[in-house]
Amino acid sequence: MADVGIRGAPLRKAVGKAKKRDMNFAYCPGNDVKEDVFTLHEKKRPANLGRDARTEGTGTNICFGTAKVNGRVIALTCDKALRTKVAPKLKKFLKSEAISMNVVVLDADGNPVD
Repeated sequence: MADVGIRGAPLRKAVGKAKKRDMNFAYCPGNDVKEDVFTLHEKKRPANLGRDARTEGTGTNICFGTAKVNGRVIALTCDKALRTKVAPKLKKFLKSEAISMNVVVLDADGNPVD
């Protein structure tokens, strides 16, 4: 299987695309920031991205849904959310990839989760 998680320049390019349109995402946090798997895709379904991220990552929990970037804030509308705090973990991952953004996690109805 090809690498699902994106890092570096492809991640920055995908975040730029998310400013223009909603993108599907999946996030599987690992024990360390280097083990996290985060992916953004235009066409693949979020559930499929989540399944692929879980198989590639070392963690067992995943969250997936749609992502929208508005300025310096990335809003994640989760179809399935993690039981743990997603926003601080994802913010730390993005910072390690030289992307300084605030993360807002919303449930399927649009209510803030954490």
